[in-house]
Amino acid sequence: MGVLVLIIAIVLGIFGFLQARKGNRVLAAPFRKTGELGANPTSPDPKGAISTEGKVIAPAEPLRSPCSDTPCLYYAVTVTRHYEKDEQTQDGVKTSTGTSPVTVMTKGAQFQLDDGSGAVTVDLSKGGDFDNLKKSFNNTVKIGLKIPGELVFGSLRLQTPSLPSGERTTSFEASEQVVPAEGNLFVLGAVKDNAISKPSWRSLMVSSKGREGLLGATAKKKKIGYIGGAVALVLSIPLMIFGGGSSGGDHYFCGTTLINSVKSCHANVSTEDTYTWNVTDSESYKVVVTPATGKKYAFWPDLKITDATGKVVAQNTGSVGTPAEIDSKMPVGTYTISVKPKDNPVSGGFDYSFAILGPKAPAAAVAAKAGTTPEAKSAPGANVVPAMAKPAAKPAGAKH
Repeated sequence: MGVLVLIIAIVLGIFGFLQARKGNRVLAAPFRKTGELGANPTSPDPKGAISTEGKVIAPAEPLRSPCSDTPCLYYAVTVTRHYEKDEQTQDGVKTSTGTSPVTVMTKGAQFQLDDGSGAVTVDLSKGGDFDNLKKSFNNTVKIGLKIPGELVFGSLRLQTPSLPSGERTTSFEASEQVVPAEGNLFVLGAVKDNAISKPSWRSLMVSSKGREGLLGATAKKKKIGYIGGAVALVLSIPLMIFGGGSSGGDHYFCGTTLINSVKSCHANVSTEDTYTWNVTDSESYKVVVTPATGKKYAFWPDLKITDATGKVVAQNTGSVGTPAEIDSKMPVGTYTISVKPKDNPVSGGFDYSFAILGPKAPAAAVAAKAGTTPEAKSAPGANVVPAMAKPAAKPAGAKH
């Protein structure tokens, strides 16, 4: 949980930073009247950056979108394929769904802006960063046993693409967005060929909010990003130190750096999990990997320990659905513990429990967990921050 909150904090911080950069870009670009730029299309900026705003004057024959035939200044059409496929998991064959892009079509027109002082030309032929795209069309063509040779989305007709094997195509979807050929716009770009167009170093910025409205919006979003990121960062620290385990009491995720004995923890492996094991007390230890029970396709664990030089200290492959154990006296040092499937991996990986028993480990508590189906999974091979587990109760009659 703490790691998730930390990731949210980072994402919010990046969002706030990007909004700050956007606002600074608007402030830094020289702002001119449309008539001034129309008469003298130059910029005092060394790179040629310029900004202006005014009422849209559409061309006599405006650009029309391919699906809905909507008059516009710019359109973007995305066609997506939806599919199903069967995957073998540890719980049996399951059907998953997904999407893949087929094509993306974009086109922009030349038009003029006029704030009352005269017109200036704006060129959207190379695209831009728009905050006023409006959805003008969305439709799905379902696919049955018969595959059509042509896909029809409004006025748009496309040849059906070849379908990959191993997947069942269920439908094709087309989504169209346009910039309407009306209203007022703020643009920030570069002066090129007597028009404002996309700079070579950045995107062309197009906003229906106006310059002041855009500055206000970016300032608000920057504040939300920075404050939200700071709050999430503060919350993540105690969660990473004191929390983060699952709601299953003593059940918790395995960390990637281990010291001496380790209580039973849960993990999931697709190809290989590796743990760095620091032995500071030279004692006899038992490393146990226990496959989860109740699975249709049982885990066949391959357990191996290597020393700092890469030499294999011990290895045990166990058998299908049974624990793999290594019981050995370990000198002080740093070791690598490897856990991977002996047979072919399955989609989503195999769940297992992991423990290192030693003289200081509550063996009874660990044995009680052996074979327990994990209640939570960590990503295969992920470097998950170790969570604090609730101390297990001491056996009756144990000395303090």
